[in-house]
Amino acid sequence: MYARSILMGVAASTLFSSVLFAQPGDPSAELQRSAKQISEAGLRAHIRFLADDLLEGRGPGTRGDRLAQKYIASRLESLGFEPAAPGGGFFQPVPLVGVKTNAPPTLIIRGGDKKLQLDRLEDFVVTNGAPTEESRIEDAELVFVGYGMVAPEYQWNDFKTDVKGKVLLIMNNDPSDDPELFAGKRRLYYGRWDYKYEVAAKRGAVGAIIIHTTPSAGYPYSVVRTSWSGVQFELADSAGPRTKMNGWVTEAAARRLTALTGHDLDALRAKAERRDFEPVPLGSTLSLALDCEVRRNETANVLARLPGSDPELSKEAVVFMAHHDHIGIAESRDESGDNIYNGAVDNASGVASLLCVAEACAALPRRPKRSILIAAVGAEEQGLLGSEFFAAHPSPAAGYLAAVVNIDGVGILGPTHDINVIGLGK
Repeated sequence: MYARSILMGVAASTLFSSVLFAQPGDPSAELQRSAKQISEAGLRAHIRFLADDLLEGRGPGTRGDRLAQKYIASRLESLGFEPAAPGGGFFQPVPLVGVKTNAPPTLIIRGGDKKLQLDRLEDFVVTNGAPTEESRIEDAELVFVGYGMVAPEYQWNDFKTDVKGKVLLIMNNDPSDDPELFAGKRRLYYGRWDYKYEVAAKRGAVGAIIIHTTPSAGYPYSVVRTSWSGVQFELADSAGPRTKMNGWVTEAAARRLTALTGHDLDALRAKAERRDFEPVPLGSTLSLALDCEVRRNETANVLARLPGSDPELSKEAVVFMAHHDHIGIAESRDESGDNIYNGAVDNASGVASLLCVAEACAALPRRPKRSILIAAVGAEEQGLLGSEFFAAHPSPAAGYLAAVVNIDGVGILGPTHDINVIGLGK
């Protein structure tokens, strides 16, 4: 799959030149020479190894995950980078707990004397909301809660009635029609799936089901089906209230679910675009039994430092970051018999760029005043867990992180003409 990544060294080279101390449009000769260390051949070589079947998709805590970490650390050590993990060494352990949910093949929704059967994977995916060996939901009422958001700064509250003990049906993303409301089409944290599960738990709901649409998610349902049907990880020390079940349904399944008791999904969604929206009981219930396998595991962030040249400013660091993990091995095989998600673009290409930038930094005849920190983080596909752990336990301390450049995939279709700048909260 690495062959899909038709990469040019110019992208990483431009990034390298613009972030370090050259002025825009006027890079120094020595910076230009160092940037030539970044080449298409180098990018392809790193991608070829990291996306090989040998690494089995680099799922968190797997042998392939550890091989990727070792490869990255050895390359950085060979370039003269120092270990930068707290306590020494190149590896910052990230403790995880994983839950493999054995969900039933069908989900039955009952509304009066009617019932609806939804098929696992085809119509829905569900996981245990907590790292426990079982969860049971008995005749819980389904309630449509719109976007499922509480945003005081926008005078927005989708929970005007009590939803304790309910299963919530939630729209993905956040309102986007008004540029003055929730930053228009930009996705805020309120629009993320993890926020919606979190707020559902805080409100005492026993379950939360998000309605998938490709426009609202930015990817097809097949991505949800793949990502949510295997082991789901979280940081081992995570705390706080939990639901008993988190899930997704397709838009078609959501239409059938709401129509079961005479509701129209489009009409419900139209109401949810307004501040005065109130939760709508759907007049239906579900029962669900989940048996789970709980596994404790560990991945690691790879942290390496190239000391800066200024006695004071070298205490600060410019961070180049990319995640080294991918999804791993799927339960089922595709039509070609393959079940390895190699992750060539996402994110072997980002790690390849990271290593090539590190090589260019090491080749500088004069090092930048600030130190360069290379951070290859783990368990990104499971909810940015390695990044979250690094943010909670940074090295150097948070006040000394001057800037972070994160590389999550590299353009594979040739030169680009547009740049999206993502800032705080976006």
